[in-house]
Amino acid sequence: MITEVEIDAVALNGDGIASSGGLRIAVPFTIPGERVRVRLADGRPGPPAGILLEVLRASPHRTVPPCRHFGIDAVPGLGDCGGCTWQPSA
Repeated sequence: MITEVEIDAVALNGDGIASSGGLRIAVPFTIPGERVRVRLADGRPGPPAGILLEVLRASPHRTVPPCRHFGIDAVPGLGDCGGCTWQPSA
């Protein structure tokens, strides 16, 4: 199922959190104040997770990651290394 949600909180792991239909949905790579289109992941244990498809309205606090290995636009097959989290931005 594809839906639009408003990110209103941040989980301890850094994922954005939205409410939809009485459910709290974790959406990686989002921050509070953003309106996003997500696909709800099916068949996963635990709370529903949303797969980010598009940022419809970005937060004014959104920045471009300095590393091509981070986020939904990461180079296919390489995945994200996590190093960007620990490096200061230029």
